[in-house]
Amino acid sequence: MIKRQLCRTLCRVLAFKPQPVFKFPVFPTYNFSTVPGKKILDEWDLPKARSVELADALAGSSTCRMHAELLKENIHQMTDKHLAFSIYTIYDNEIELDDHFYGTILPIVKEFLKNMTGEHNDAFAKIIQYMGWMQVQDEGLWRLVEQKLLTEKLYRYVPLRELCKIIDAVATAQQGTEELFNTFERVLIKQRLNLEPNDVIYARDGFEARKVGSQLLFQVFEDPLKGLPEGQASEEQMKLNSSENVDARKF
Repeated sequence: MIKRQLCRTLCRVLAFKPQPVFKFPVFPTYNFSTVPGKKILDEWDLPKARSVELADALAGSSTCRMHAELLKENIHQMTDKHLAFSIYTIYDNEIELDDHFYGTILPIVKEFLKNMTGEHNDAFAKIIQYMGWMQVQDEGLWRLVEQKLLTEKLYRYVPLRELCKIIDAVATAQQGTEELFNTFERVLIKQRLNLEPNDVIYARDGFEARKVGSQLLFQVFEDPLKGLPEGQASEEQMKLNSSENVDARKF
C-alpha cells in the first residue's frame, strides 16, 4: 500500500509542468494555395474572424516581446495592415523598443517593405511614419525606405497628407538624403494648392528640422498662392475659402 502511494505521488510530481506567466494565443495555420506567389496577403485572403482575432491580440499586447511573438508566428497569415497596426500600437502605447523589437519585429518590417507596391500605400506610409516618430535608428531600414520612395517611386502612390507626415517622421529620425528631400520639395510645390493647414505644419517642421528646402518652398508654406498669376490666384483663393479644413492627424 505504501509503495503504491509513493508511486502515485512520484508520478504526479514528474507529470507536473509549470505554467508560463503569459500564454500567447495559438492560431490555426491556413493553407493559402488559392493565392500562389502572393507575397503580401490582401484582406479578402483571410477569414474575417481570423483577421479580427489577430488584430485584437495585437491591440492587447503591451510589450515588444508579445508583438514579436505574434508577428513571428503569423507572418504567413497576416496582411500589411496587421503589421502597420502592430507598429502603431507600439508607438501609441510608448512601448520600450527592446531587443525583441530590433531582433524580431524590425526584420519582419523590412521583409514586408521589400515586397510592398503602390497597392500597399496606406500601410507603407504609416509604417514609415511611426518608425520615424519612434526615432528608430537602423541604416538598413532607412536605406530601404529611400529605395522604395525614390527608385521604385512609391511616393507617387502616397496621398499628399500622408506624404507630409512622412517628411516630418523621416526628419524626426534624422534621416533622409538631399535627393529625397528634393523630391519631397518638388511634390509640395507642384501640389501647393492641395495643401491643408495640417499638411503644411508637418512638412515645414520636417524641412526645418533637417535644415533643407529652398526659399520658394517656404514661401509656399506661407502662402500657397504666391507666385501664381493674379486671376488664377483669386480663383483658387475662392476655392480654398469655400473648402473645409480636415484634421490629418488620424491613424
